[in-house]
Amino acid sequence: MKSTVFKAMIVEEASQKTFTRKISEKSTDELPDGDVLVNVLYSSLNYKDALSASGNKGVTRKYPHTPGIDSQHCPMHIRKKIWEKLAVDWKLKNLNHLVSEVDLAGLDERIEAMLQGRSKGRTLVKL
Repeated sequence: MKSTVFKAMIVEEASQKTFTRKISEKSTDELPDGDVLVNVLYSSLNYKDALSASGNKGVTRKYPHTPGIDSQHCPMHIRKKIWEKLAVDWKLKNLNHLVSEVDLAGLDERIEAMLQGRSKGRTLVKL
């Protein structure tokens, strides 16, 4: 497989009970044998990732560590179609009609419409 470079958060133990966090470039060549490689569209850091990034030895015992296991992946051929849509059809100016605003007084009505399937797009609640 061709080597690919990607960005990742790396947590390192600088000294006992002192941990550093940085965004670094890594290569797929650095990944452990036997791991499954997926094309990730979105990733997040959850509560345990935050604990690990702060040096909680109950969560992560071996450093350096790359936190973040929650992800959304997609086969590459579908991912390419999505990016083509984002570049052409789904530009922000073409999506304005899918966003509507409500204030708190109109929120109950909007929620009811959502529950009944009568609402499309995103709803922005003005506070």
